[in-house]
Amino acid sequence: MASERVRTRWLWAAPALLSLALAGCASVGGQIDDATARAELTAFQDTWVAAEIAGDADTLRSLMDERFLSTDSKGETSGREEYIDWITGFEVNPFTAELNRIELHGDTAILISTIGEHTKLTWVAQRRDGRWVGLEQTFTRLAKPD
Repeated sequence: MASERVRTRWLWAAPALLSLALAGCASVGGQIDDATARAELTAFQDTWVAAEIAGDADTLRSLMDERFLSTDSKGETSGREEYIDWITGFEVNPFTAELNRIELHGDTAILISTIGEHTKLTWVAQRRDGRWVGLEQTFTRLAKPD
């Protein structure tokens, strides 16, 4: 009689326990810790900047989503291939982008960087299959200090 009650409870509890276990695995496997994400995003930005300086269209293409958009400081927006053609069409002087802020929203990140004193760059990237892909970037011209 007691073994029947245990069996009945197990039959009722087993699906619930399995669901909880699977949900826990999915949330752990889908998450990336903050420090790792920040290190990956810093490397993502550094790789992008190096590719622009080198005129490396293939690397840039690998870092961008097919529907990537770039908006310049004049408000003009271009797609991935148009941006790559533009940036690789002239010699880019060496520069650095200082990563000032990263906001993580699950598998999506917003990065805010500055280039020199006069340019702010806002990036949107998404983590896919263990790597970050650029979705969008917007350049903003910063006012000169008084």
